[in-house]
Amino acid sequence: MSAQRLSFRERMSGWVSFDLHTYNEAVHEGRRRGQSCSHDLVIQIADVARFRSDPDHAAPITGSVRCDALGGPFRVCPGSTFNLFVPAPDAGARQAHKRMLYRLLLEDPAGRALTL
Repeated sequence: MSAQRLSFRERMSGWVSFDLHTYNEAVHEGRRRGQSCSHDLVIQIADVARFRSDPDHAAPITGSVRCDALGGPFRVCPGSTFNLFVPAPDAGARQAHKRMLYRLLLEDPAGRALTL
């Protein structure tokens, strides 16, 4: 029996600030400054069962990121990954706290690299 595959497109946008350390403060400051960030990604999961059961199993990502505060549009480069159900470092015994992790290797139109 072959592994069940899944591919999906994800679009997200929101406000960003690079001067603050908490999520809520950064959202409010980003909105105040008009600093937005968005992405349009395709995530391809080759083996859904393994992806769900192994938090270290990553799925490749393709797509683009738009963040003028970081220098404009970026292409998502090969090697970019997405992990699901990764235990939060501060979860302790409460295993209910899980994270989605994106590692985006980006390149701007001039060929400069950036990792988010």
